[in-house]
Amino acid sequence: MTKENPAVGVAGELADEQLWRWILSRRAFLAAGGGAAAAFAAQGAAAGPVAGEDWFPFKPANDYRSPSVIGLADWLDKPAGRHGFLLMKGEGLVFEDGTAVKFWGSNVCNARVACPNEQADRWADKFAKYGVNLVRFHKFTWPGPREGIGSREDSIRLDESMAPRWDYFTAALAARGIYTGWSHIYGHRLSPADKDRVLAYDEIMAANLPWAHLRHSSIGLVNFARDLQDLNLALTRNMLNRTNAVTGKRYAEDASLAYIELQNEDDIFWGHTQTYMDMCPTYKRLLHRQFSEWLQARYGSQEKLEAAWGKDALRSEETLRAENIEAFASPRISSQISEAAKAGQSPPRRLLDNCRFLYETQNAFYRRFVEAIRETGYRGVVVGSCWNAGSGVSHYYNLHSDYLAGMIDRHNYTGGRRAMLSAPGSGIFGAGLQQAANRPFGMSEWKSTWSSPWVAEAPAIIAVYGLGLQGWDMSCEFASDSDTMTMPMTEFGTDSPADMGQYPALARMVHRGDVREGAVIARRRVSLAELAEGKLPFEDEVRQQGDIREFTGSVPREALAAGKIVIEFAERPSRSEIARLDRYFDRNAKVIRSTTGQLTWDFSGEGFFTVDTPGTQAVAGFTAGKPQELSQASIRLETPFAVVFVTSLDRRLGIDRAPRLLVQLMGRTANTGMALDPAGKVTERGKPPVLVEPVVATISLKRVGKCSVLPLDHDGRIGEERQPVAVRQTGGRTEFTLDGRKHRTPYYLAEFGS
Repeated sequence: MTKENPAVGVAGELADEQLWRWILSRRAFLAAGGGAAAAFAAQGAAAGPVAGEDWFPFKPANDYRSPSVIGLADWLDKPAGRHGFLLMKGEGLVFEDGTAVKFWGSNVCNARVACPNEQADRWADKFAKYGVNLVRFHKFTWPGPREGIGSREDSIRLDESMAPRWDYFTAALAARGIYTGWSHIYGHRLSPADKDRVLAYDEIMAANLPWAHLRHSSIGLVNFARDLQDLNLALTRNMLNRTNAVTGKRYAEDASLAYIELQNEDDIFWGHTQTYMDMCPTYKRLLHRQFSEWLQARYGSQEKLEAAWGKDALRSEETLRAENIEAFASPRISSQISEAAKAGQSPPRRLLDNCRFLYETQNAFYRRFVEAIRETGYRGVVVGSCWNAGSGVSHYYNLHSDYLAGMIDRHNYTGGRRAMLSAPGSGIFGAGLQQAANRPFGMSEWKSTWSSPWVAEAPAIIAVYGLGLQGWDMSCEFASDSDTMTMPMTEFGTDSPADMGQYPALARMVHRGDVREGAVIARRRVSLAELAEGKLPFEDEVRQQGDIREFTGSVPREALAAGKIVIEFAERPSRSEIARLDRYFDRNAKVIRSTTGQLTWDFSGEGFFTVDTPGTQAVAGFTAGKPQELSQASIRLETPFAVVFVTSLDRRLGIDRAPRLLVQLMGRTANTGMALDPAGKVTERGKPPVLVEPVVATISLKRVGKCSVLPLDHDGRIGEERQPVAVRQTGGRTEFTLDGRKHRTPYYLAEFGS
């Protein structure tokens, strides 16, 4: 056991405590803005236009059906649903016939799920071409016509003037092998028909929530108010019992519906629950009555309650008889518990009971919801919510609540100007520290800030380290807003070269399973008995600002670059297991190697990683011009920052034998005319087309034979006007230099003849 945290046990030999302390100090140094990484980030945030004069416009013709080297439509297993419903099997996802699957997906939001049929076909063709096999339909039951397809008159119904187009889009995706997931409820907005269905309609409609898009909805309150829960259940039942006008199937019988999420970005511990209650006194009294009933069942009398809590813990007017004992719904409760524990004090029993009550109340809601879904005959996967709940006790209660409901799903975004590559496990990737043992894990929303010069790092990290090394089961980048690939970059849009434009290589790698899942190197164990006493048997902290989170704790986030990390919910208190990180971490060189031997993350400078698998060889980040020697290739970048993937175009043959290889290069990106101030704040958003920094890279493949290398156009097609790249063969290698300044494209085809 470590000296710093004696509650954490170690698998095998003792953990290297000096190494843990070094990692934590390094993390603090980077967070403070020190070192080369911060200097380079500052350079990227220089005032003025982002794009250089030699950057080229990304201008695909949005041609999705013509033959294309980069296209993946033939790789998708179609039609969706042919293997039966999606099921959870341990930590993975399988269909009813036993076929395993990983989902590489995107989001479509609001009324876009009911776009015109012609647009739906183009959108589905686009997703298929770029290897997307899951689309999360998100927040689409708000009342229309722009925000969703819900009925304005009755919130538990859909607008039947729009719903048939949703049917068509769903069927169009399924025909191409693309599954859908429902994230349909994000604050259920009340309608006039709900006036007599709920306890305090007027209070909800009058509440002036600080989040305008959530006003007039059941957000937060729904986690304990059965009348509001009934609306969610009724809407979902009606949707599942609806017959798709195109397929002729009830949605409950359609196996192309991969999963249903009970609610988006909501839980009983989140701060908006308390904020909303304070504006709705009827619901506030309801929660206090429920808490009082819970305490009555637990303690039996006011005297026993006062003995357990201490008489000073109750205000004089708070009694079980009056059913007015106040319950608080906020992550601050957990923070107070953690602060007491850190100070060596026993947390107040009132706060511990409060947390346990909220946890059990949320569980009851989720059980009701899941039962209502199953009653329709739907057999697919269920997700509770995608939202975490602060740090400490509330965080793990909420995670366990989602664990009981089904698959674990989380969201994370990254902000600021520092590249994630400079600090392994930072930014989006850190959400992986919430992966639970014996449950599939996914991220249904993630996105790098659009103003960051290093946007291209994010999809690569999620594909390689998330779905690869960590064994995640689902990724849905947020969000596709158009059926084209010529939109300007936006805060949340993925229809850009640095995002979906990288999918031709990333999706192939994911669907083929090139990157092996790592061995578990950290298994943090926590029991409900410990949570009930406010004890967390390891250090853990979540820092959150809106959708952006950073994770720290006994298991440093950097360990995500070495091997798999999980949380195990134990029946009784038991020691966590943490392997020696120095088996994979060279502290002097600042290099982390994966347990599989396929991945290396070097953050001695600005940061980069390499991928060395039979099907994919890659380099992503800042290599300072040094050649990276891999088993099948050597890659040397002349551009300061780039993401370069060499991947086999064959489903089975590796780079050493495949007749055709895709070489994909991506540099920095920006809208035309986009400008920043010295702090990195966007002063001009710019407009399309998106500009791409040309990448210059020399690729040396460890194979010989007749070889031609052709630049492709931005749709991945071979154009007659494209001139071959000069190829050199020497010393048993085939070598060529790709110059984006000349070729002005991110895509190349390397073809070997007999």
